Amino acid sequence: IARNNLEKNWKLIKRDIFRFNAKEKFELVYSFKFIRHFDIKKRSILYKKIRNLMKKDGYLVFDVPNKLIYYNYQKKHPGAVYDELWNKDEIIKELKDNGFIIIQTIQNIKHFRSQEFLSKFSKIKILNYPLFLLLRAIEITPTNKPYEWIIVAKLK
Repeated sequence: IARNNLEKNWKLIKRDIFRFNAKEKFELVYSFKFIRHFDIKKRSILYKKIRNLMKKDGYLVFDVPNKLIYYNYQKKHPGAVYDELWNKDEIIKELKDNGFIIIQTIQNIKHFRSQEFLSKFSKIKILNYPLFLLLRAIEITPTNKPYEWIIVAKLK
């Protein structure tokens, strides 16, 4: 997907981070639905590997499930894999302890319960466009309880 959507000057690498070493430093390390699947011991190893791969002014971008919202969803729909869940203070501390500072937190899926409920009606084709508009309006409504955050971090 990235290759199809990024400009040609991007260099994309897909590797096992636990075995990956490179002399080259990268401007961006992007991880989605990955870091959260490890316990703190393994995450500390991941963070160290990521730090070693990043340029001083590079960015780490990854997703962070909101403990408050995600936990209730997991109770109804248990997953087959481990997921670490954080509140905002916990992820700030964890990243700081591992050599990063958060530059930005971006809320993702701001009103999960409402959006989940409304999406059930998407099977009714005539409702698709009105639902799209309603879901867009819901998503721009401010909240302090998103489903997850996208974290943009830099080296300390």
